[in-house]
Amino acid sequence: MRLNQTNNNNNTDNSTGINNPTDTTTNDKYVYGNLEVSDKNLIWQSTNRLRIFENPLYDNDEVIAPLSSNSYVFYINNKTKYSINYKLTFNEINEHMINMKYRLKKNDKYLVGSSSNWVSYDMLNIQITNLNSKEKDKYILDWKWFDGNNDSEIGAADSSYTLNVLINAESN
Repeated sequence: MRLNQTNNNNNTDNSTGINNPTDTTTNDKYVYGNLEVSDKNLIWQSTNRLRIFENPLYDNDEVIAPLSSNSYVFYINNKTKYSINYKLTFNEINEHMINMKYRLKKNDKYLVGSSSNWVSYDMLNIQITNLNSKEKDKYILDWKWFDGNNDSEIGAADSSYTLNVLINAESN
């Protein structure tokens, strides 16, 4: 059974005044210059289709299937001259209740979950993280589809799965 999925990011939030990673608004409360979020494929813009669910069992196509797993690596690079605070918010669109679980590392240390503990997407949200000027944080998002009672039903349906990532940031 193969299930195609989608995922998106939004690394800006208009409610904080950050309209894009290179916002030049004159209000000192907000991030200036280059707050860069990237992965191996691209530098994130305000919205991108990320390749979170590349699957080595399917030639790195974006396919999730029961018991499949992999990791997605991304970086938050503070190229500004200010220390910043940021938060990560994850949400999913999961109409068929796919049993997806995650764990999240920051700079190679578990923030959420552990080597033996997986959590739902809503446990991934990171409230406030400080990042000094000219520093970079590395994130590793591990994902896995655990067995569920409805896996056969999901495979028979026209199913999709979406994980969204939102990053809000402001200068200290």
